[in-house]
Amino acid sequence: MRLRPRQGTRDHERDPRGKRQAGGIHVHRRRESPRGGSRERAAAENRHAETLRRRGRESPRRRDRPFRRHRGNHGKLVEHERRADEMETGGRRDGIRARRRLHPHQEGIRLLPPAYRVRLTGQTRGLRPGSRQQRRFSDGAIRSPGARQLRKHHLPRRPVRCPLRSQEAPRERQSPARRVADLRHHFHTPPFRRGRQGYPQGEVPRHPQRRGHSRQRRTHRRHRLARPALRFRIREARRQRPHFSPGSRQPRPFPQHLDPGNREVIRLLAFEKNRVSSKTPPRSATNKAPTTSTSTCSIGERKWSKSPTSNHPIPKKIRRGKNILWGSEHADRLEAMLKYHLFAVLLMPVSLWGQHDPGRNAVRELAKGNHGAAEKELGRIREMNSPVDEAEKHVVRALSASLQQDGATALREAKLAVRHGARPGRFAAMSDGAFSALYRAEGAAEWLSSFPLELVHGPMVGAVTGQSARIWLRTDKARELSVVVSGSGLEKSQPARTSAATDFTAEVGFDGLEAGTAYEISVRLGERELGRGSFRTTADRGKASKFTVVMGGGAGFTPHYERMWATIESRKPDALFLLGDNVYIDDPTHQLTQDFIYHRRQSQPEWRSLVAKTPVYAIYDDHDFGLDDCIPGPFIDKPEWKRPVWETFRNNWVNPAYGGGDKQPGCWFDTHIGDVHFIFLDCRYYRDTSGGTMLGPVQKKWLFETLKQSKGTFKVLASAVPWSAGVKPGSRDTWDGFPAEREEIFRFIETRRLDGVVLLSADRHRVDVRKTQRPDGYDLYDIMSSRLTNVHTHGLVKGAKGSEYIMGYNATPAFAELAFDTTASPPALTCTILDIDNQPHGELRLTIDQLRHGR
Repeated sequence: MRLRPRQGTRDHERDPRGKRQAGGIHVHRRRESPRGGSRERAAAENRHAETLRRRGRESPRRRDRPFRRHRGNHGKLVEHERRADEMETGGRRDGIRARRRLHPHQEGIRLLPPAYRVRLTGQTRGLRPGSRQQRRFSDGAIRSPGARQLRKHHLPRRPVRCPLRSQEAPRERQSPARRVADLRHHFHTPPFRRGRQGYPQGEVPRHPQRRGHSRQRRTHRRHRLARPALRFRIREARRQRPHFSPGSRQPRPFPQHLDPGNREVIRLLAFEKNRVSSKTPPRSATNKAPTTSTSTCSIGERKWSKSPTSNHPIPKKIRRGKNILWGSEHADRLEAMLKYHLFAVLLMPVSLWGQHDPGRNAVRELAKGNHGAAEKELGRIREMNSPVDEAEKHVVRALSASLQQDGATALREAKLAVRHGARPGRFAAMSDGAFSALYRAEGAAEWLSSFPLELVHGPMVGAVTGQSARIWLRTDKARELSVVVSGSGLEKSQPARTSAATDFTAEVGFDGLEAGTAYEISVRLGERELGRGSFRTTADRGKASKFTVVMGGGAGFTPHYERMWATIESRKPDALFLLGDNVYIDDPTHQLTQDFIYHRRQSQPEWRSLVAKTPVYAIYDDHDFGLDDCIPGPFIDKPEWKRPVWETFRNNWVNPAYGGGDKQPGCWFDTHIGDVHFIFLDCRYYRDTSGGTMLGPVQKKWLFETLKQSKGTFKVLASAVPWSAGVKPGSRDTWDGFPAEREEIFRFIETRRLDGVVLLSADRHRVDVRKTQRPDGYDLYDIMSSRLTNVHTHGLVKGAKGSEYIMGYNATPAFAELAFDTTASPPALTCTILDIDNQPHGELRLTIDQLRHGR
């Protein structure tokens, strides 16, 4: 392009920026078309260059311009420049420039929603347009106009038709072809030069100020066939977040709207799901390879075609070679990558916000044989919700060394663990000889003999009625102990035999006891006493009484919250209900992980003191039974891990019953305390979405028969997941996922006119009380409590559709205390929310009159 100076000026007056001085006034140089083209086009170019000069920037070189000129396109260019000129002058066409300075992204701001508009203008108010500070503040909010921003982010070989149009807004107008092209550019960008600053060759981020657009485009053509390292680029893109100054030497930020873990990948996958045909292409008669037929479909107004090998809709505009994003060679690889990242996004709450402690995660890796990964898990203290203390670290390292047959290291780590506060019983009993190398180490026998390890865990009290009780315990190896119960002039003794088949546990039952009487427990080996406990029998079945129950779930292992068990013991409850997520295992296929998690909790001194004096009743939920929100299906032995997990659960608790026993495994049972009937449900073993049932046919039949025959003043239905609607928005894991079965249960209560029904549940990491209004019966109250020791918290859902919020608390670990008084007139139930420091946070009183039909 030639430059022709204006009249009345001299060439030596031209300054380095291409301006000329005439009478002290700066006059911008005028441009002409190299082929003597349109004067309007030349004028438009001059106006564009003058606009850039006023913003404090040079006129870009031809190859750096953010637009490409095509034949017959100068009319649009003139129109765009006219709009830009009107913005700068405030619409004045008399040649007098207005002094109003606009933000460089003003056009982009106008296209944004009001919230972003306020944010962007508020951050940049008072800053000189085009300055480094202004660009730094605005760069993280929007990818928008200006030559630098366009050179920095727009795609190669794609014309930008309007310099003042934002790259990101509005996203609704961008076609799937454009979004696919965006991902193609950012995932398939070829290598440019040798790496520096820790980047491997071919992955150095380009500097937006040092590489022109045309050079970048030529380099892309030169290496268009290079295979990109997709995983590395995605990992680096996540690290290179925005908010870097455009002129700095920081790595190039990855545009937020193209983040592979963000909404762009989800949109592409949604588009893939909604395509006309998602089935694989028809196969030939040999059934070995797809046929080569190609079909077309219309989505909206855009024509697409399917690849004959991958069956993916491919935009015709970018369907050119084998190495493109949606080409036949990379289609399957890209689809797998997109599905992987979508899966990672969906599981992010599980991996980042779940109650997963490093000790548990490390043992899971040990069960798989990944000792190096286990050591890395122990170092993730800040990244995990539940911290790991030094004692737990040494226990896991001792287990790792023992599994690798390094007895000396295992013994050293075990001694360090005990020195930091771990109980010696942690090394006394583990299945499958996990600590066998530790036992064989030199000096291990002498060291272990210095501790009383015959009674590893227990005694634990459960299944207490007016005339009976059961006692559970675990020993270090197969032993025969005696359990003595004494009180009110009565003394009974029963043998307790442990074996490896039951993980060295034993359960002893006592009958013929007196109602409402206190008894002492003594566990003995010969004449030597190994442990003590106590309990009080309940009132006779059907007799009015007063008693207190503590209920909750969500009891992941958190060392600084284990004092919760001491707080509950100080309340002196008559029973403790654990309604799921009592321990967090999430590893149903490895027995080592399950045993480790149970033994860890049962070794805690606060826990042992509580369960030796308080009857415990427990049911499992997803984290105890399988994986998060698991749906195991309706079969007894499919998947194969269901029965072993159930047997492990039975070996570690002392319930009155476990479903239908070996023939029909489960954790459902019922028990009476005076004239209050408690019914516990199994919400996992037979959960089946295809059949629309959470309980399964056998358990549901048992539930209806139990309710029909119940004579309790209060009938309490305990579920592992919430009964109330809308308490877990967007999830079908609660009873919201099985509304027909829930309605069947509620309708049965109303048809049989069963009074005094109260609902208990867990799962959500908070304590709250909700009410469900029933037009044909009385209101059903759901008391939810599932944050006994968890760090992770769920918010209080006050505006749920289908249920009414009454009260709740989630600031610190807490539990619900239920005080039943059936001797009062009318019989009443008082629910109190108490935190880990024994402070109340709400109270609700319900009388039987509120829970009657025909009020």
